[in-house]
Amino acid sequence: MGDDFDEPIDVLIAQSAAEPLILLTADGRLARYGSTVRLIERPRR
Repeated sequence: MGDDFDEPIDVLIAQSAAEPLILLTADGRLARYGSTVRLIERPRR
């Protein structure tokens, strides 16, 4: 996955690619990992 993230997020990205699930994130850097990662908008406070 590269040096951008810690091991736990690497595992979540790999798991979302291997299993029928979608990883939701507000971190735009994760969007580059493909169709199993969905970028969501951060809630405003």
